[in-house]
Amino acid sequence: MTLSHTPLDPDSRCGSNECFIQNGYNSEAASEAYFNRYPERRQPNMSIFGRLKENLVEYGGFNKPRPKNYRIQDAEDVAINVVGMVVVNPSISSRQIEAESGNNNSSLPTDPERRLDFCNWYLQQIEQDQLFFKNIIWTDESYVSSAGIFNRHNKHYWSEDNPHQTVDVQNQGRFGFSVWCALYNNRILAYQLYDDNLNGQRYYNMINYHIVEEFLDNLPLNERRHVFFQQDGAPPHNTNLISALLNT
Repeated sequence: MTLSHTPLDPDSRCGSNECFIQNGYNSEAASEAYFNRYPERRQPNMSIFGRLKENLVEYGGFNKPRPKNYRIQDAEDVAINVVGMVVVNPSISSRQIEAESGNNNSSLPTDPERRLDFCNWYLQQIEQDQLFFKNIIWTDESYVSSAGIFNRHNKHYWSEDNPHQTVDVQNQGRFGFSVWCALYNNRILAYQLYDDNLNGQRYYNMINYHIVEEFLDNLPLNERRHVFFQQDGAPPHNTNLISALLNT
């Protein structure tokens, strides 16, 4: 299979939408189903599934129609203008860019303000304590296959010599599994391998056992009160079970 950055062809879009419907509009499950059904095809990003459905509902097709007065040069001018504004003012918000440039907010790259708030908060903590990062339990999960780890989002080739460069991945006999890992104070605190999709109950069981029972419950109170738990915004991380567990 060859991975590239070209848009999905019509057959791939139809297959993606079919997997999305058959898996209850769950992007993660649809992505796994698509991989198992079409191992020879380029695998779409999980965000594609929801976007295809939205376009079908809103526009009656997989693609959002271009405005009749759309010009490539207009888009390039907008991009150059926005980049220039960000260079001059790195902390500018998308709303400010919209107001000052006259471009619709939906055409601008989105970067939620809470991310910026978190970065500022983290930098403030580091200024007060350069070893603050050692108080954080860092967690994440990833899918690992026999073909290795490949994050297409981070594979961009800006080359005039070979602008159509692709990455070939061998899929014959391909298999894989998922891994969740937690790091604390420069060491591996816990990890767990699993085959099925990560859901709220599975994630709760891992956090409750590895983080709460095996680690926090055995940590002195004066140290425990300074510990922070880090996770991203994946759906299993935001269930009521997890919120109740982390808030106790």
